Amino acid sequence: MRNLVLTSAALLFLAGCQVDGETGERAGAGALIGAAAGGVAGLITGNPLEGAAVGAAAGATGGVVSDQIEKNKDD
Repeated sequence: MRNLVLTSAALLFLAGCQVDGETGERAGAGALIGAAAGGVAGLITGNPLEGAAVGAAAGATGGVVSDQIEKNKDD
C-alpha cells in the first residue's frame, strides 16, 4: 500500500511538469528502457517491481539530461 501511495504521488508530481514534445519523448523512451532493464535486474535480486520503478526514474532522468545536452549543442 505504501508503494502505491508513493508511486501515485510521484506520478501526480511529474504530471504537473511541463516539457516540450522532444524532451517528453526522450524522457518517456528513457523511462521505458530503464523500466525494462530495472525489471530484469529486479528479477535477479527478487524484487522486479522495485527494480522497474528505479530503472524508470533513472531512465527518465537520463532522457531529460540527454535532451538538454543536445539542445545546448545547438546554441
